Amino acid sequence: MPDGLVAIKRDRIVAVGSESTFRIPGDAKLIDANGGTILPGFIDSHTHILANAGTQAGLAIWLRAGVTTVRDLGSQYGYLDQPSLSVASLKRRLGSYGNMVPKVVIAGPIITAVGGYPSATSPSMAMQVGDAAQARTAAEHLLGEGADELKIAVTSGGPTGLIPRLSLDQVRAVTQVAHTHGTRVSAHVMWSFDAQEAVNGGVDDLAHLVLNGRLSDAMIRQMVEGDVYLVPTLVAEDRIVSRSSASAAVKFELEAARMDNLQRFLTSGGLVALGSDYGNPGVQGACPWPSCSACWTLA
Repeated sequence: MPDGLVAIKRDRIVAVGSESTFRIPGDAKLIDANGGTILPGFIDSHTHILANAGTQAGLAIWLRAGVTTVRDLGSQYGYLDQPSLSVASLKRRLGSYGNMVPKVVIAGPIITAVGGYPSATSPSMAMQVGDAAQARTAAEHLLGEGADELKIAVTSGGPTGLIPRLSLDQVRAVTQVAHTHGTRVSAHVMWSFDAQEAVNGGVDDLAHLVLNGRLSDAMIRQMVEGDVYLVPTLVAEDRIVSRSSASAAVKFELEAARMDNLQRFLTSGGLVALGSDYGNPGVQGACPWPSCSACWTLA
């Protein structure tokens, strides 16, 4: 929009349009964008930022690149030199950074079944529960510590084959607690039947585009009618498929199947949010300020 103008009152955008359509109050503060382009802030709905670059300098890079909100869907608590790290301590640390970093939405560790994902590879990122009562207690504990929302693992597949996953009762226990507190639940899924159980359990979004199996038309309708978001972490999934030991033909089928799932979801009116899955190998941030002393690295 040439000669565009954005009007802000207090902390809210109240109007956007061509300058010729505005009557600017005499006491308004004018900020000239100097021929640049004004964009809304971007939101990355799937990151693991706190495990990798949770420092003020590391987070500031996101803000300077136009990403004003990141959702941290699982960090390694009690990791390395911070054995007492918790949701509460992270909230305090982020609060001390002020407005020099993006808003960070924290889910805390991932609630999962005993032995479920990601307990084998990242045990400090997992909060293992054995039944619905424990799932409810875990959800209450994390929200009580200050978690902004919750993440659960509803996946039967792992690097070495089948692994335990949350039951439907456990999923419902977590979602009921979250919804009572007015917040959301994101579900890590990889298989179509796992995704169906997560949706049946009342989750608010699916983290990742299903890699294995076809989403049924009935399930897509269920998601659309329930406003269940899909956060397809396409870059991370591209790497998973390309690096698998499967044949070229199988890789082609996997790619075609997941794109078909996404396309049918979109054409049915499904809600999709951007999510990079930053923090996983292959999802790197290229710093546009090479002279900056901050280091944006992967764990």
